Amino acid sequence: MGNKAIESGELPQRLNAKGKPSKSGEYRPGLSWASGERPAKIWLWREQDSCMRARIGATPQLSAGQNQDKQQEVRVKVEDGTIEDVEGPMLLSMGAWVQSLWADAIKVSKAVAAQTRFEVGDRSLTVAVQHARVLGDVVELELSATHR
Repeated sequence: MGNKAIESGELPQRLNAKGKPSKSGEYRPGLSWASGERPAKIWLWREQDSCMRARIGATPQLSAGQNQDKQQEVRVKVEDGTIEDVEGPMLLSMGAWVQSLWADAIKVSKAVAAQTRFEVGDRSLTVAVQHARVLGDVVELELSATHR
């Protein structure tokens, strides 16, 4: 879902050297999930000048609730992002510099809509996320369904 959000422009498609969104940024992000410590993986590729690839691991914190419009949303917060691996001629030996450069970019907070409505026959069904959390490397969502 995260990569789809990047593709559609809901999340940044390019980042600058300080990890901030930039249409002309030299870094292209991608997301994945792996079992174990810091299961959320943020990948960064630099494909111009000195090419590089970096992997940042993090443990997202999830919560669900209503926004100001009384719509359900899931809030995602990441504060423990750590650069786990860097490949590239210049940056490989400068891991500490990369960590300090991207430290603020690794801390993220984002809210996303967490309910949808659709029709089943002559009834309207609303499904919403009521509770969300990460337990180890598993995402747990508790859903509710109401109909009219």
